[in-house]
Amino acid sequence: MTLTHRRVIYAFFMVIFVILAPVITLRVSGYHYNWKKNNWQKTGMIFLETKPEEVSIYLNNQLIGDKTPIRIKDLSANKYTLRLEKPSFSNWEKEIQVVEGQTTTIQYVRLFKEKSVPKLLSAGEITKAAFNKTKDRAALLKKINADESLLILVDLNNGTELAKKSFRKINVAKMEFIDNGARLAIYATDNLKLISLNNTDLELDLRKELAKDDDEINNLKLAADSSENVYYFKNNRLTEFSWLYKREMSLLPYLPMDYLVFGNKLYFLDDQALNSIILKMVDLGQKKEPEIITFLTANDYQLSNINDQFLTLENKTKKELTIVDLENRDSELIKNVAHHQWSESGTELIFDDNYELWMYRPLEKKDDYLLFTRVSNPITAIEWYPPKSHVVYAENGLIKIMENFESNGLVFQLGEFNNVLKIVINKKGDKIFFTGQVNQVNGLYEIEIQ
Repeated sequence: MTLTHRRVIYAFFMVIFVILAPVITLRVSGYHYNWKKNNWQKTGMIFLETKPEEVSIYLNNQLIGDKTPIRIKDLSANKYTLRLEKPSFSNWEKEIQVVEGQTTTIQYVRLFKEKSVPKLLSAGEITKAAFNKTKDRAALLKKINADESLLILVDLNNGTELAKKSFRKINVAKMEFIDNGARLAIYATDNLKLISLNNTDLELDLRKELAKDDDEINNLKLAADSSENVYYFKNNRLTEFSWLYKREMSLLPYLPMDYLVFGNKLYFLDDQALNSIILKMVDLGQKKEPEIITFLTANDYQLSNINDQFLTLENKTKKELTIVDLENRDSELIKNVAHHQWSESGTELIFDDNYELWMYRPLEKKDDYLLFTRVSNPITAIEWYPPKSHVVYAENGLIKIMENFESNGLVFQLGEFNNVLKIVINKKGDKIFFTGQVNQVNGLYEIEIQ
């Protein structure tokens, strides 16, 4: 090969390099050439995550994939119609805005089964229901007749009834799992029973256990986060009994209107002041005077829920909630509340007034609430869908699920039944359990939604 040939080849490749290098650089930097406008334009990208992962993905009616997570690259800045399909599931479709130089992230997209057939797990008129933290066991109290009730423990993984226990003439206000699901606390009128779930014959009647001679004991409670001690009214005092030391200790020399123990702190409602209800707190580990947290404008309040950040007071007569920030001592009054439910993190609250479903985020320090939806029939149950990506609610026997977005949240209907009273979703998010009525049969039901 002559020197001239070498120079020609060298020059040729230099020209190719000079032409292609900028093109490659622009492509790597996220640009593509718009032949219609005859210029280079910076592109955007869509990142999509769904459950189930195997879905047909359409962008502007063109099939571009069949599984997520997926990155849809080299998109011009524009609006696109994104549609997801899966046989036997409801379609998901939205208009997505792509911005140049940015990734539009679409996460927590869920597709749900259509027309799932409900499975009856336990038949009967359920008056109370409790579910453990892992949502794999349920305790049901069924009405047998005017004087008799039947407690049933149900394994939600396979739908089998694990244990049964009969009660006579018991008026139950609340049931809850304690001791990591090993026992069930049954709050009855002026009594508290603890039932071992490994052997339901092992029953501890705390009123009988703690009362001596003619002592009058009532308003028995456990701490919200522990069963090590029992608290109750006795001889016009609020009293604590320690199982470890087998001894009583007076906490208050009078009876508060209501009280709650959490994290070794006693919260109580004090009506000792004239024409005023005061929420107070005392650290049980320190011998100090009670601290004033806030003042309330009405009575009939009960301490209903507490977590590390917020205390919820409920006035069922007026259908009001007061949310107290335990750190800043601020409070928020929410009126016309029919049902309410905190998220698992304890930072978001959903509530309804029977016809409107709202969300309150107290950490944002805003006075306004986010309106999810308005309905024409009364809402009978609400629940969070894990991990707070959706909200489930029931109205007139319809179970619906709505995306937890401030705007453009899609709503899907999961089933239509005679009545729905309580909703619980398992941890995996693929099953819904509800108490209610299907085809005129009362009981606990299960529907698969994914």
